[in-house]
Amino acid sequence: MSVTVRLMGIDRVMKKLNNHLTDIQTNTDKVFFEFYAKVRQDCMTTTPTVPKDTGNLRNSMFFTYSKGIRDGRGEEQDTSLISRCENECKIAYQLKKPMAIMGFAANYAVEVHEVNKNYREPGSGWKYFITHLEDNEDYFVELIKKHMK
Repeated sequence: MSVTVRLMGIDRVMKKLNNHLTDIQTNTDKVFFEFYAKVRQDCMTTTPTVPKDTGNLRNSMFFTYSKGIRDGRGEEQDTSLISRCENECKIAYQLKKPMAIMGFAANYAVEVHEVNKNYREPGSGWKYFITHLEDNEDYFVELIKKHMK
């Protein structure tokens, strides 16, 4: 039997975050990196945390932005996904359109994110990524103000 899993609600969250960047002159690289660092920290330490069995899912969290710098070091991950994201960001940089992409590259990340089940580690659970993107919207706005040119 085939299972199809989709990440629900991410479009709404991303639209809200992108609206904050419209027509603002700011150091987006610093904004993007600091936002990623905060979301990553929250995903690892604030409920719901990323489920941890072997640690691969947690280590597959990646970040790439316009200049092609990235994070992400899981063992069982879709490296072609990260490469495609890096290329998209580099093209955006050439077009002078700041872009950052973050996510989890483990092959099973979407399924774990979208399926509510009992996870072994206390505090871990589904919706571990979108919850922290939504919760940090105000922090994103503060970063924009902090790094205004």
